[in-house]
Amino acid sequence: MAEAPLTRREEEILLGVLRLYADSRKPVSSADLRENCSEDISTSLIRSVLNSLENKGYLAKEHVSSGRIPTDLAFRYFASMALKNLSSIDLRRSFRRPPEGMRDIRTMAREISRAISAAHRSVGFATAPSLVDTRLSVCELYPVSRDKIVFVALAQGGRIIECVLDRRHGYSWEHLRSFSNYITRNYRGWTFREIRNHLKVQLVKDREKVADWVLEALSLIAPAVEQLPSDVELFWDGLEWLVDIPEIAVDRRSLKALVETVEKKERLLGILDELLMNGKGGTIALGADWPRGLNPPSLTLIAVPYGAEGCGRGVIGLIGPKSMKYDEALPNLSSSALILTEASMDLSAGGREIG
Repeated sequence: MAEAPLTRREEEILLGVLRLYADSRKPVSSADLRENCSEDISTSLIRSVLNSLENKGYLAKEHVSSGRIPTDLAFRYFASMALKNLSSIDLRRSFRRPPEGMRDIRTMAREISRAISAAHRSVGFATAPSLVDTRLSVCELYPVSRDKIVFVALAQGGRIIECVLDRRHGYSWEHLRSFSNYITRNYRGWTFREIRNHLKVQLVKDREKVADWVLEALSLIAPAVEQLPSDVELFWDGLEWLVDIPEIAVDRRSLKALVETVEKKERLLGILDELLMNGKGGTIALGADWPRGLNPPSLTLIAVPYGAEGCGRGVIGLIGPKSMKYDEALPNLSSSALILTEASMDLSAGGREIG
């Protein structure tokens, strides 16, 4: 059904129905609206507006004497309003600096996904950039025994990488300090993927052009860089919130899509890539809007990207019932994305020393 335009009064009443339905998941009556209305509006006027909204396809009745329930058209209208109004919201009003104990993006993304899940009683999720796509800030090489060395690197974004390496030669502390300084000086700001590729060139194709002591330094760290995982990390929480919601529990297609999406990492990452490929801001996918033919009738997915060039990028979001409060969920996610973005940039610019 094509979306019919709404008057200001119809929009107010529709939003009232949507919010009450999100709280109770029961049909909403004119008396319910009258009780929760901030203005002095007569019950007869509310009934008239409800009839108009029903005729326009935004509301439906389960039976003649029941209250109204929102239709898919109403949920889509609610979601589109949330997206439209986001630009006028001052997200910094709810901006909070991360606690001192959370000084890396991976930890922050995990904790924020849990907080978002609990706040909206839905599945909260967040991705953290893969280690190979983060940038080197500083590194150190430490001798720990006669035959072992520890490679420690601080990535921009606050993540710390540690790896035990074989001490193939009797390098002194001074040697290792020189190697560390050379690597930091020449590769600071490079992603570990770029460093990995450059090491292959230096150690194979250009080997004869590189000084012997530089070759020793590069050969020493090559195993540590080579074994870094390339996978994007995914955190999620709150599946238990949704399986108890009647509209989802009885909808086998939605329940199956929900479980498979959160438990199969590559599926969710693929969905997020498709949803966010054409835009920089957040997106809301209801039912048939989900890519890859999933079409879970009772579910909505909200995804908001975070990060910036040079400090890694990720996504935070929610999977919940179509009846969720989009005007609360989207700003909360966007504010959380701002926290993660600014923390990433602060950590990238910080250049903190290790130890």
